[in-house]
Amino acid sequence: MKIRILTENIQGLGLGHIARSFNLALIFLEMGYEVDFFVRGSISFLDFLKKQEIAPNLVANFYPLHIEWLKLCHTGFLECNICIIDSYQVEDFSLFLKHSNVLCLLDDDGRHFQLLKNNRKSFLQDSSKYDTQHSQINQKTTQTCNMMRNKPTKLFVLNPNGYYRTLHVEPDLCDYIFSGLEYAPINPCFRNKNLFQKEKTYDFFVCLGGEDLQDKSYEIFMQLQSFRKSAIVVVGTNYRGKLLDSEFLCKDTAEHIEQYRIFHNISQHEIAYLIASAKSCIVSGGGIIFEALSLCDNIFTINLASNQNEQIALLSEQGLVCEISLPLTQASLNMQNNKRHMQNKVGVSLWDFASNLILHAINTTLQRTQESVKNFHIDSLYAVDFCNISANEVLNVLEYRNHEFVRKNMYGSSKISLDGHLNFIKSLQQDKQNKYFLVQEHGLDIGVISLIRINLKHSHAYLGIYKNPLIHTQKNRENNTLLPCNTSAKTSQSYGTKLMKVIKHIAFQEYNLNMLYLEVVETNMRAIQLYKQEGFEYLGTLKEGFRVYEKQHEHFLNILLYGLKNPTRECKK
Repeated sequence: MKIRILTENIQGLGLGHIARSFNLALIFLEMGYEVDFFVRGSISFLDFLKKQEIAPNLVANFYPLHIEWLKLCHTGFLECNICIIDSYQVEDFSLFLKHSNVLCLLDDDGRHFQLLKNNRKSFLQDSSKYDTQHSQINQKTTQTCNMMRNKPTKLFVLNPNGYYRTLHVEPDLCDYIFSGLEYAPINPCFRNKNLFQKEKTYDFFVCLGGEDLQDKSYEIFMQLQSFRKSAIVVVGTNYRGKLLDSEFLCKDTAEHIEQYRIFHNISQHEIAYLIASAKSCIVSGGGIIFEALSLCDNIFTINLASNQNEQIALLSEQGLVCEISLPLTQASLNMQNNKRHMQNKVGVSLWDFASNLILHAINTTLQRTQESVKNFHIDSLYAVDFCNISANEVLNVLEYRNHEFVRKNMYGSSKISLDGHLNFIKSLQQDKQNKYFLVQEHGLDIGVISLIRINLKHSHAYLGIYKNPLIHTQKNRENNTLLPCNTSAKTSQSYGTKLMKVIKHIAFQEYNLNMLYLEVVETNMRAIQLYKQEGFEYLGTLKEGFRVYEKQHEHFLNILLYGLKNPTRECKK
């Protein structure tokens, strides 16, 4: 899974895009994925990243790069599973739509709404063509249409300030919009429960972010001093104002008794600690508002840029912040806003957002790489080629395969990673010698079968088979009934018989093979009994062909070779 986040560090905009894009990267890193982090504009963002406390196990999968990504032409730099773009200056996203499976745009003011509607309209039109053709396919042998791979990229919008909730959005678009404070990309440190209870030792926390070219931070600091209000002021990496020469400039955030403290270019963990130390916050628009909302009870905002209009207006209407202007007055600072109930909401759904993108990327990957592969109906049984299974079915098969009951009798007994599983399924698109199927009955997964080492010249193949190990606790998706946990061995064995029925049909009726072989570990008596019942004959032994580790010692078991001849095949003359 290749995840790429593209953002910018443009003069006058500060590090707001960098910070929230970095917070999104952290979510995917914590999920175990690698993240490319491409930044156009100033290279000063590297100073910001150096200050962040990234766990060593996450650093190894994080690839920040200063690059003018808008000028990229080589497809190797463009192709990815998930592309997330946070930019106010990009207008043409066609290349990113073309070369990514899922594209997500951060949007603060609705500028991408029309693009989202156009993309969804194109997607639905293509789906309609597919549905029309799909309904005409013979029910016994279902063939997936190649048209699916030409569907446009799924486009999503991440809107943390909730602006999209004020728009009229068609129901079919709702699943592609993540709007509201619960999706605010804040660092996990701002949800530290211990900070909620921290003693408030300062009157005000001040952070305006950006370059603050008009040095409003200095102006606010001087006014708070005149009001005899204790204050903590934080300025960013690109700040070059008068506060850098102040006697109150601190080198660390350790506890001090000074009434005034100023910090330059500190980590998000340190910012969270300082916000939690203040009774009120004075902040500009952007990500710092969401961070303040997560830890502070009383928030004042100062609008410093037009791109902050929607965010500040929306939050003010909800009574979550009080908008003020300079110069400050005692009266304005005495205003209160009640937002305590928001502390447990800000950023809580970021993990769900990331998971949703991943599932859609998996599904789109499968759709785009499909060839004309067949599924098979045999009475009530339905064999779905691995190249055709859905994203949820991909995850289900991985869970079955990694179950200890299944792994212990496999040549590869180690657990398989999601990336390894996806790469394997993708490889099957071009693999003519190995076929894997998920077998279902009335909507219930009953097991997995495979034909491997298919040799059409000599007319034989080897089978693989395993029952769904979770079958007795899963709900039937059609009837919504729970299978009894005390299902008898006879019933359990019947699933094996059904799986054998399907694989023999595919091998002998569809491929017209002469011989079907299998290999089984000599200790797997249950499977051996099934194979004998199905007519397989013992052909020989692969001596000590299966290595087993038990109690830190290895020993070897024999592998038995069985075979079954196609009873209906006539030899060609």
